[in-house]
Amino acid sequence: MPERAAVIHEQAGRFLDSARVSEEAGLVERAIEAYRRAGRTRDAARVAVAAGRVERAIVIYEAARCFADAARLAEEHGSTELAVELYEKAEMFGVAAQAARDAGMIEKAIELYRRAGLADKAEALAGTIVSRDAEAARKLRLLEKYEQEGRFRDAARIAREAGLIEKAQAYEALHETAESGEQEKVRLNRPPEQARAAMRARRFRRRRHGY
Repeated sequence: MPERAAVIHEQAGRFLDSARVSEEAGLVERAIEAYRRAGRTRDAARVAVAAGRVERAIVIYEAARCFADAARLAEEHGSTELAVELYEKAEMFGVAAQAARDAGMIEKAIELYRRAGLADKAEALAGTIVSRDAEAARKLRLLEKYEQEGRFRDAARIAREAGLIEKAQAYEALHETAESGEQEKVRLNRPPEQARAAMRARRFRRRRHGY
């Protein structure tokens, strides 16, 4: 049996043979451990990935101090924050900075660009933060202004641009309430002749449509 053969190879110190027999037989964990003991880190990780055990593969690379391989694997499978940490451990600061930037980790990216000696990229990225903060402050001032002036539709638009969805919805509700109030005020303030004409029109519609 394959498992018995794998054990015999292990007992004889033939870990690579044990790993290959185990892999062919689908004995995933035994194959991984045998490859590791044979010093075949990449093969151990490959078997783990093929079995859908990506986290296990990353741990295997980390344990062998193959941080760059672990980082690439983490990045390929969407674990960006972990990838940044692992690239940093591998002292691949430029790559780590780019990964951090792509993930929106701007402050971390600036720090890593500086550690990579890429001061120009760090400063350029820092400038985007200043611009972003200035734009956010401008939008907040506009929100306060529109709210004070009762311009709730404009306030809702600015809130949506700033990603403040709940606040935008609240402003939209206020706008609708204000509009309803204005319409009611207009109705109540109609001259008597206009009010009578409106009433006659409503009666005509009821008779025409039978309600």
